[in-house]
Amino acid sequence: MAGLRTLRGYRSAWLRSDLLAGLTVAAYLVPQCLAYGELAGLPPIQGLWSILPPLLLYALIGSSPQLSVGPESTTAVMTAAAIGPLAAGNPPRLPRTGQIGKISGMALQSESLPGQLLELLRHPGGIHIPTLLLALGVLVCLLVVQRRHPQAPGPLLAVLLAVALVALGQLDQHGVAVIGAIPAGLPHFALPSGAAAGELKVLLSAAVGIALVG
Repeated sequence: MAGLRTLRGYRSAWLRSDLLAGLTVAAYLVPQCLAYGELAGLPPIQGLWSILPPLLLYALIGSSPQLSVGPESTTAVMTAAAIGPLAAGNPPRLPRTGQIGKISGMALQSESLPGQLLELLRHPGGIHIPTLLLALGVLVCLLVVQRRHPQAPGPLLAVLLAVALVALGQLDQHGVAVIGAIPAGLPHFALPSGAAAGELKVLLSAAVGIALVG
C-alpha cells in the first residue's frame, strides 16, 4: 500500500505543501460534489458524503500522487438512472443534464439543445434575468482567466466569484436558486428497509457498473 508506506516515512517538511494541496482540492471538490449530487437526482449533501470513502481509500492504497479522485458526470447520470425508477416507480430514463434551463431560470420541457433554445425564443419573458446575468458573469470570468492567466484555477475563481455575488447582492432573495444550508455531520449507515430482493439486485448491479466506470 503506497499511501501507508508514505505515511510511515512522512517528513515534517512536506506538511506545508500537503496542507496547501488539501485546501486546493477541497475548494473545488466540495462544490463539484454538491453539483453532481443534484445531477444524480439526490440532495446535494449525498454527493459530498459519497466522496469521503474514496478519498480515504485512495490515500491509503493509491499509487499515484497526481491522480485526482472525485465525481464526474457519467457516474452521476448512471446513479440517477439506477435509483430514479426505484424511487418514482417509473421506467428507467436518463435525467436531463443540460444547463440551458439552469442558466435561464426556466423549467424547460425539451431534452435536446435545439428544442431548449426554441423554447427560450418562444417564451423570452420567462427568462429570469438575475440568474442569466450571474451565469453570464461566471462564463466571462472563466473565459478571461483562461485567456489571460491559463495557469490560474479558473473554475475555482469563478465559483468563488459567484458565491461572493450571491452573498453580497442577496441574490437568493431575488429568485436566484441556491443550494441553501448543508446538513452537518456524517450519514448514519443502515441496511435498506422495505427494498425487495429484485430492487437490491438492481442496485448491486448498478453499483458494480458505477465502480468500474469510476
